[in-house]
Amino acid sequence: MTCPDYIEDLVLACERENVSLFLLAGKPGTVDKAIAKFKAIAPNLKVKGHHGYFQKYGPENELIISEINRFQPDILYVGFGMPLQERWILDNFNHINAKVFLPLGACLDYYTDSVCRGPRWLTDRGFEWLTRLLIEPQRLWQRYIFGNPLFFYRLFREWIVRFLKTYLEISKVKT
Repeated sequence: MTCPDYIEDLVLACERENVSLFLLAGKPGTVDKAIAKFKAIAPNLKVKGHHGYFQKYGPENELIISEINRFQPDILYVGFGMPLQERWILDNFNHINAKVFLPLGACLDYYTDSVCRGPRWLTDRGFEWLTRLLIEPQRLWQRYIFGNPLFFYRLFREWIVRFLKTYLEISKVKT
């Protein structure tokens, strides 16, 4: 399950629990569309936002951080794409007054239909990456062509290491 699958549930929970949300993501206009959709289902939601197309360091970045801190969000949603959003959070973590940081990539792009997400039969079966690769091959080919096999290699390696450790421990007990 990815964020577009549960974003409305998150928004409704934020409204119900009086949790504020600051959206920092997408091209100019995307956040405004998302906020309008959120307000349609959760009219009392405390939400504000800013697009993600700004300099991630220097004076412009500091202005955005000041805007976030003035709002004092409980949750800061950051959607710049991987790994930029994670780097930005790490670089600015100590300067931002938010309780929770959510790096959620292109969720708002999909939620506002700014970017095609792909058919449900693919996304529901864990193949959202394939649709994304087909839509943006120039940008994402390395992530998925190299990244997916690398992930499974690391997963398999970890499984082998755990298996061998367990096997050796069992062997020691038997002798």
